[in-house]
Amino acid sequence: MTGFGPFGRFKTNPASELAQASDCPREILKVTFDAVDEFVERAPFREYGALLMIGVNGKGKVPLLETVGRNRIGKIPDTSGSLQGPGPIEAMQPQQIAAPLWQRADLLTDDHPWQASTDAGDYLCNYLLYRTLQHHPGYPAGFLHIPPTEALPMDRQTAILKQLVALL
Repeated sequence: MTGFGPFGRFKTNPASELAQASDCPREILKVTFDAVDEFVERAPFREYGALLMIGVNGKGKVPLLETVGRNRIGKIPDTSGSLQGPGPIEAMQPQQIAAPLWQRADLLTDDHPWQASTDAGDYLCNYLLYRTLQHHPGYPAGFLHIPPTEALPMDRQTAILKQLVALL
């Protein structure tokens, strides 16, 4: 499981809090393109059966299962000041790649406290998802976007994460 460290208005990132609250092995990534690339290349998750990546959606209201990584990056620099876009993450690569972790139909029904999404944004969350799916095809990886704690308290997010992990 991964979460991200602080960035922008999130001095304490709820994604790292949620990952740390889990019973799963976890790694907290810096909000930089280099940190993501190093993590994807190192691939410590390959020794486990699946990878769940978590990031905060600052405008979110409910948890979102990001069903695809998109080959796009926006115009916001990472926390080190590195700017990779706007444009494709990698030219001549697929426009999107499906996240294998969410391919089970029972995860995408309306009777769960999360929703499916096909737009992980154009910042580091999508970058991590796309790079992971691109470099580790078929590996059961997926991305969970969570709302800020003012929209959904951490205790409720922790309960939802436990429910999701139990289903996986």
